[in-house]
Amino acid sequence: MIYAEVLLPVPIAGAFTYRVPADMEGSIAVGHRVIVPFGRRKSYTGIVTALTPFEPKGYEVKE
Repeated sequence: MIYAEVLLPVPIAGAFTYRVPADMEGSIAVGHRVIVPFGRRKSYTGIVTALTPFEPKGYEVKE
């Protein structure tokens, strides 16, 4: 599994972590634009700032 840190245009400091779908693992890289879910009904376009194989602890990661 690969996880992406995504910078979103929201008034909250820092990046958000998302699980990269298996079929996209070979085609995503730092600097790419991605569309991710945020909240219950919204989606945002963000920028991938980092990729990591380590799962974050303490919260559920969205795909």
